[in-house]
Amino acid sequence: MDYAFKYRLFPDSQQREQLDWVRDTVRQLYNHALHRYNRIPETEGTVKQRVTQVRDEIPDLKDW
Repeated sequence: MDYAFKYRLFPDSQQREQLDWVRDTVRQLYNHALHRYNRIPETEGTVKQRVTQVRDEIPDLKDW
């Protein structure tokens, strides 16, 4: 049986602020990608094709 190690973090205020910023950015990206996926009609292809279409837009969002 494999065990996963768990570590408890005790970030200071600056690290906590950075972690919050990253969490908020990832949340916004996820919500935006989900919104874009939901706007694609089902007639545009299979689920995998639609997911790939949204996934391919993510690098452009990072550059923006």
